[in-house]
Amino acid sequence: MKVAHRAGAVLMTAVGSSLSRRNMRLCGDAATSRQSELI
Repeated sequence: MKVAHRAGAVLMTAVGSSLSRRNMRLCGDAATSRQSELI
């Protein structure tokens, strides 16, 4: 059970990191588009 829990934690962290990276990219695109609109 401990090994399975560890694998699940690693999987969750990997998914979380990929999601956060995608969110950061989306936020960056939104910020750049907003700046271009202001200009």
